[in-house]
Amino acid sequence: MKKIFTLLACILPLTACGANTESFTPEETVKKELPALVKTTVDTYGESECATVVADVKSFQVDVTYGDYVISVPISGKVTFGLRNMYTTDASQLQVGMVFENCNLAANIKINGEEGAEAEEHKYEFKDFSFAAYLSGGNAYIDISNASLMNSLTKYVAELLKQEESVAKALLGSGKYRIDNVITNDKLPLVKKEEVTEENIAKGINDAFGIVTDEDLAKIMSLVHDKGKNTYDLKFSVTDPAIVNRSYSKSGANADVTCEKVNVDVEALTDDKGIFSSVTLKGEVGVKTNVKEESANVNLKGEADLSLDLTKYAITNPSFAEFKSPTVLINFIMNLIKGLFPDTGSNE
Repeated sequence: MKKIFTLLACILPLTACGANTESFTPEETVKKELPALVKTTVDTYGESECATVVADVKSFQVDVTYGDYVISVPISGKVTFGLRNMYTTDASQLQVGMVFENCNLAANIKINGEEGAEAEEHKYEFKDFSFAAYLSGGNAYIDISNASLMNSLTKYVAELLKQEESVAKALLGSGKYRIDNVITNDKLPLVKKEEVTEENIAKGINDAFGIVTDEDLAKIMSLVHDKGKNTYDLKFSVTDPAIVNRSYSKSGANADVTCEKVNVDVEALTDDKGIFSSVTLKGEVGVKTNVKEESANVNLKGEADLSLDLTKYAITNPSFAEFKSPTVLINFIMNLIKGLFPDTGSNE
């Protein structure tokens, strides 16, 4: 059995027909679903040179406890990623774009003091901001001209560096920057078409996630195929103490990870061509890590909708003439560095 690859591949379904619901154990999934699913997936992604993925993050939160620090980071918003000509060897033909829309990000930091002392709290927020980055013609284009994001950056960076005037001046401008020759022909192709095979995909996933054993699959996975709605509902629920409390580490590594809880629900909707067109992710994962005798608890919880379009490149290219040269961006960074080391007028 191909471990995690089995789990992921079984949510890339074929077109369903009929009106009944079926449940599968891992062994039945492999026998009935996996071979055809993998072939459909490899054929589709192997032939497509254009793809757009949209992730609507309804809620996502990362909670970290490390020593005296308790950090909570809630995130929401929409992220669109587009790619065209992924197999090209000509840098001028490659196009990549990423756009963040209506995004909200916060960092709530609580620092526990000595026993009896009041905790120190800090809160930072970026509300309803947009950000975009593009790669076209070998050049990178960065757009952070959204007013709310720029104002937030000005406020927090100025507070951090205690250099409000210099930071405000540095951030003035269009907020559009160009960096030339980010990618050249010698760095291409991004993906070799002949390497997009079932065997290579399986090997790559298993190399990354080989910590899950075949025996664990029967304990953590359930799959329900609703033919009437054309959906596959894949759930991971880890309750077995032998799995939850197991420590995962690799030989020679200076860190280990202990899984404390896992509860993930993945629902995939197919289209009439036998390819999943949207995926809903819900779940919570908690782990404890130990790095150089320092421990940290990390908990991730969220819900997101993903949609995939293999027929077009949906991100509109910006007007590249409006973008400034990297000099403006470099001057901004230099001002930030100067702010860290203010000139006191004394050598003492």
